[in-house]
Formats: sequence, structure tokens, C-alpha cells
Amino acid sequence: MRQFYMGVPRELFEAARVDGCSYWGLFWRIAFPLTIPSAIIVFLFEFQASWNNFTGSLIYLNFGSTENYTVPLGINYAMAKYSPTNGGHGDYQYVMVTALVVTLPMLLLFAFGQKYFIKGLSAGGVKG
Repeated sequence: MRQFYMGVPRELFEAARVDGCSYWGLFWRIAFPLTIPSAIIVFLFEFQASWNNFTGSLIYLNFGSTENYTVPLGINYAMAKYSPTNGGHGDYQYVMVTALVVTLPMLLLFAFGQKYFIKGLSAGGVKG
């Protein structure tokens, strides 16, 4: 986000300042609307990182009940439960359905935010 804010042309702020815009107005009327695509990109990346966080939840929730597990821990628990080496029957179809259901929110977020996703990535990669 910092790099995106640093890339906003200074002339926009100077012109608004000459027109009598306050510092809050500079942010709210100029900088914020320009940074919406990058803010959506940051939100998508952070949501994906926390959605798929296995290690953090493994550290904090390992000894709790299985009802309080996060999605990655639940899939790992199901893999261990249905594994033939642990006495299961090898019913991996339940794990695959769970993995599909877990992937759907990320696919929906990308589908609805695709315009901002592409705009934010291309704006961050433009040099000049």
C-alpha cells in the first residue's frame, strides 16, 4: 500500500491544495479512490493467507476439541482419520469434497473481485 501511495502523482495533491482542499479531503477525495484496487488486492491476499493458515492454528488449537478446528486443521484431521495406516477405510472422497468446499469461497472472492484484482496487480507493476 505504501508503494501505491508513493506512486500517486504529487501534482494531483498540489492542484487540490490550490483549490482549497483540506488534508482530510486530499485523502478522501483523491488518494482513497485511486487506491481502492490495491486495497482490494491486499484484502484478498490477507484473507487467503489467514484462510489457509495451517501452522498458526496448529500451534494454538492442536490440543482443543476437533469442533474448534480451523479448515486446514479439519482437513488434516480427516486425512489422518480416513487414512488406511491409522485404521481407516481409505475413504478419501470425504476429504476431497471437503477440500472442494473449502476452495469455493476463494474462487468466489476471485470471481467477484477479478476486475479489481487485475487492475490492482497491473497498477502495482507499471513503472514510470
